[in-house]
Amino acid sequence: MKLRWTRPALNDLIEAQTYISQDNPQVAQAVAQRLWAAAQSLTDHPQIGRPGHVAGTREWIVLRTPYLIVYRVRAETLEILRLWHTKRDWQSESDDGPAQDG
Repeated sequence: MKLRWTRPALNDLIEAQTYISQDNPQVAQAVAQRLWAAAQSLTDHPQIGRPGHVAGTREWIVLRTPYLIVYRVRAETLEILRLWHTKRDWQSESDDGPAQDG
């Protein structure tokens, strides 16, 4: 299965790494690598996540991080839609929630 990151998801990854690196660049790098590897592993097990808040999406909490991956499967492609910090309220962010891919 092919992996595709949407622009909002890549922006989320960069934003998370930038924010964490203000306090600890090594932890920021480790979290970014963990998120990237988790997304890659979803291509082997795309149904591992729970059904998402938005129809047609799935969500998977990444161990040892405060993030979940919001994704969907289309044909032979797994699309990473967003990386969502678990303390963020997705309902206050947009009408479409964390799955909005702009």
